[in-house]
Amino acid sequence: MGARELPALLVGIKVTRFGESTGAVTTAVQLLNPSISNSGSAASPLTYGPLHRQVDWDNFVAGVPGYEKLSSTDNKFECLRSADTTAIFNGLVIAQNEFTEQFPWCPIIDGMGGFMPELPSLLFAKRSLRRYHSSLARICMKG
Repeated sequence: MGARELPALLVGIKVTRFGESTGAVTTAVQLLNPSISNSGSAASPLTYGPLHRQVDWDNFVAGVPGYEKLSSTDNKFECLRSADTTAIFNGLVIAQNEFTEQFPWCPIIDGMGGFMPELPSLLFAKRSLRRYHSSLARICMKG
């Protein structure tokens, strides 16, 4: 099932999305609604195209034991699905030692049909978003 079929299945069903910190940023991007975020969206790193942080992704894949040679291939996701959590964690630790910026794991502009087809500000300007009912909450005891 793809993202295009999902809305048809949810007709008449109320869905609640919640996000805190990074989850709030992801939720806001997915719904393209500035009122659906707890924190993070204004302070998030700049949005770039898919190649901007490619070196961080390649370092992560190369750091997963047994998957070092995958970083230059196109089937990384398929192969990494078989890696265990310890191997994935090891890859993350190695990648963190090589990061070129503080927050390398951020949404990217990945084109038509992707998670973020273009800059959210352009999508807002074009009104290329869906209308959702939203509610706001404040977390006072965070941490």
